[in-house]
Amino acid sequence: MNSRHPRKTEPQDTRYGLLVDYRDIEPHLIHGELLGREWIHARASDAAVKPYLHDTDVLDLHAAAFAQLYGWAWTTRRTEAGPGVVVYVRSFEVRSKLRELQYDFAAWYDALPDLWTLADAAELMARTHHNFEYIHPFPDTNGRTGRLLDHYVLWVSLGAVGPSLEESPQIVHFPTEESIGDYFEGLHEASNRRDYDPLKAYYLARLEETFG
Repeated sequence: MNSRHPRKTEPQDTRYGLLVDYRDIEPHLIHGELLGREWIHARASDAAVKPYLHDTDVLDLHAAAFAQLYGWAWTTRRTEAGPGVVVYVRSFEVRSKLRELQYDFAAWYDALPDLWTLADAAELMARTHHNFEYIHPFPDTNGRTGRLLDHYVLWVSLGAVGPSLEESPQIVHFPTEESIGDYFEGLHEASNRRDYDPLKAYYLARLEETFG
């Protein structure tokens, strides 16, 4: 089973200056995740917002979360990078692949039954999350943005949202060491064998924990 790669820290040029130690960067990233969730909750609370995920929603979510830290927030990468250092999508293909994700998401969403189950939600989330990570659209923060995107799917697209951020269902992605391995194994199987079952099982377990 795959394990999580150690967090590699490189000096980062941020709005707070050059930050070298990950311990200095992490508080800003955590705050960014909170800002991202606040933005998603506002979207979910707006009756005019449709349940579909657009390519620009991905960019806007990234900006809402991380513009306070990075001047390049909202901007897709211009270098060759990918999950686990494997490049699946070249930098010049990122925007077109995000548009493909928009169309794929619409098809997946439209195929949902009117009364969807947690298993249905897990499949939608697994496919959306994997395709986002496969594209790896940003220079950094792809993991955190992908986890925020899970809440976008849950709150905005599926409508499983509370009247406040605190009352909305929150997914705990890595409650155990085993769950970390399950997640990365699921991504690996989806990327290399187009087998979504392991990642779907991972998300179903997280949703069952969330909704108890």
